[in-house]
Amino acid sequence: MFKSLFDVQFLMINSDDQEVIDILMRYKSIGYEYTDINNVNKMKVQLSNLPDNIDELNLYCHNCNLCNLSKVNNERIFSIGSKTNDVWIVGLTTTIHSANEMMVIKNLLKNHISLNIENIYFTSIVKCETIKEVDKKDINICIDYLYKQIIILKPKIIITLGESFGMIMKRNYNLQDKIGTIFDFNGSKIIPFFDPKFLIKNPSFLNSSKSIIDKIDIASE
Repeated sequence: MFKSLFDVQFLMINSDDQEVIDILMRYKSIGYEYTDINNVNKMKVQLSNLPDNIDELNLYCHNCNLCNLSKVNNERIFSIGSKTNDVWIVGLTTTIHSANEMMVIKNLLKNHISLNIENIYFTSIVKCETIKEVDKKDINICIDYLYKQIIILKPKIIITLGESFGMIMKRNYNLQDKIGTIFDFNGSKIIPFFDPKFLIKNPSFLNSSKSIIDKIDIASE
């Protein structure tokens, strides 16, 4: 018998509960099967399914419509900077590219790190542009794009900002205890650092970050 997936979420949005039940039962009676749409999303975004070419991956990402953010926003920021750069700065969301956060990062580079901003590759876990708090389900759907970026481009150093470190490592860390520590990650050195939003609100941490920045300089040698 013919079987197919059916978008239950569409029915829930456009119908009352009883109508939904009636429609679903009719479809079930002729052989349709149903699954949670979130499970479909998780199945579709897997490393093995993603392109091995960075430009194709970028295009794939820009056409993605799997997470809730993609349903309301068609704008994506895959990365900024040359893909040949060995040093990456990775944020949780695309706010890493905002004027305020970029100003903090530029000041760090100018005053503490012996690196030019042109030598940094900027990217984020969540590629859809948003200023809202991101649901963890959306992060879990999107993070494979970042993993694939790392596999393809093989950066030397990855400086993670704020919560992005725990998300990438898939562990619940006390971030304050890990700031500035050098970890190995798939052949790259990953170094957790403060979120720029935190540094904007707590400028004293910016002044006390010199010893942490030294480790980034050492790792880049």
